[in-house]
Amino acid sequence: MLNIVIPTRNRKKKLDRCLASIPDWVTVWIGNDDGKKPNGSVKTRNDLLQSFITGDVLCAVDDVVFIDGGLEKIYEQFLDRFPDHDGILGLRQSVDHHPSGMSIIGEKTMERFIDRQAFNPEYFHFAAQEIMDLAIKIDKWEYPEDVIFEHYHPGRYKNLSDQTHIDARAKHTQDKALRRYRRDNDLTWGFGDEQSKCFDNDISS
Repeated sequence: MLNIVIPTRNRKKKLDRCLASIPDWVTVWIGNDDGKKPNGSVKTRNDLLQSFITGDVLCAVDDVVFIDGGLEKIYEQFLDRFPDHDGILGLRQSVDHHPSGMSIIGEKTMERFIDRQAFNPEYFHFAAQEIMDLAIKIDKWEYPEDVIFEHYHPGRYKNLSDQTHIDARAKHTQDKALRRYRRDNDLTWGFGDEQSKCFDNDISS
């Protein structure tokens, strides 16, 4: 079973375009960050993941379009590579983004995270890099090249910039400093001391 988790904030047209590209066999979960002050995509995603979602999870964004047949192909590749649902597969995007900016996280891998929060809650927006760090450390990473999804990111499409994008960029320096500190100290969310105590796997010990 594949779930898609999408955080969004005041971007109805972009969200509607994204949703229209998702096939019916996928279960969609939308986190609406609708407070007066933004909570950030990390908290919005984690709040959903802490709920009753079961199965594999694709952590997506609201300004992506999934090409026809793309999700079927990418999920088939995930299941071929990780039949035990323990692994992470990055989705290739049309813009030059981090390979784990969008990724499928297996149901078994989700057990690694404290309270099923797949993203370190210390971040505001730019937390996805540690997803790939974890996957590489536990030898559970895949990044197919044959499926590319169209991401209408304001970095490439300047006319699509909005307040949600501006709010996220305002936290870039803060998140980048946290990322640098954690990398320098060999800290990875979901690994070692930062993994769920109920996860029984000695690979991180």
